[in-house]
Amino acid sequence: MDRSIPFCQKLELELIVAAAPHYARFVCPDGSSTFSIHKVEALPKGDGVHVYFECNNLDEKVAALL
Repeated sequence: MDRSIPFCQKLELELIVAAAPHYARFVCPDGSSTFSIHKVEALPKGDGVHVYFECNNLDEKVAALL
């Protein structure tokens, strides 16, 4: 986290939650999207790390992207 938070801030993500030493949340510079990081003791086995996006109007977003 000591290196991850400054790295995210260099990407212009604004730190909005600092729950040291295991969690931080950022808001993206364009829009209202957020990005969170969570420290774990070991990387997950199997499928690995997951990145996901949430939105309230999924059907509309998909249609616009298509």
